[in-house]
Amino acid sequence: VVSACVSRLVPDENDKQRDVLFKLAESNHTWEEEELSAVHQQLMSFVESGSGVSFALMLLRLAVLQQPTSGNAVSDKSTGMVVEMLLEEKPQLVSSATTKSMAWCVLSNAVGSKNPPNWFDGLSESTNEKFLRLIDLALNDGNPTSDASSSQTDISLRQSAVAFLYNVSHHLSHREGSKAPQAEENEELSEAVMAILIGCLENLMEEKDVVSLTRRYMCLGQLLKAKRFGKNAIGLVRDLGLFDGVCEHREYYSDLDSLAKEVANLLDM
Repeated sequence: VVSACVSRLVPDENDKQRDVLFKLAESNHTWEEEELSAVHQQLMSFVESGSGVSFALMLLRLAVLQQPTSGNAVSDKSTGMVVEMLLEEKPQLVSSATTKSMAWCVLSNAVGSKNPPNWFDGLSESTNEKFLRLIDLALNDGNPTSDASSSQTDISLRQSAVAFLYNVSHHLSHREGSKAPQAEENEELSEAVMAILIGCLENLMEEKDVVSLTRRYMCLGQLLKAKRFGKNAIGLVRDLGLFDGVCEHREYYSDLDSLAKEVANLLDM
């Protein structure tokens, strides 16, 4: 994959630039901060110019998983730019479902990495309007009821968007759970948590793709099990009757039985 993407982005005569990008395929490569920062800058220049955007994003989703020897996060600018371009509906990212899907892959990998971008801690504050807009956009792209929902490109878009939501759910569940004393387990649900919780339950019965459905259940499990606010999340789902379709999913998707059963058990259903 790396070789094919580099070949589409960089001319053969530019050996130095190609060699650096080829290192993304080396699992044991030791990255220096300056070298990895240069990779991010190169890839984002392709995205900004609109040249080979999908290929650049495919490489960027690998780059955000790499850590420099300094331990500093170097993906701040590149991933922050992806966020801005998604929210502003820049044509480089939203002109096709394939490109948008790769953008969600970049953000999902960045948020789920060992060293997330520095902007994420600030952006993921539950009152941050930009963060809530990003969640709403991911939920919209993960909606299985669109006219093209059965096409492979739309399925891939839903899978990528919900993967991002899962990593955000994991972050919220663990980060918010470490802020207050251990004895307190009745924290009020934030807007971000409620948006993901309700959004993942909406249209649950319409989702026919097992991968997307599995990731929705994983989002629910993270939020319902959260030590700080899990009880309130369970109460909300019960009060709104949002999980009535779980038994039907267990009948039609045997691969999901254990996940659906776990979520049902959390809700005492």
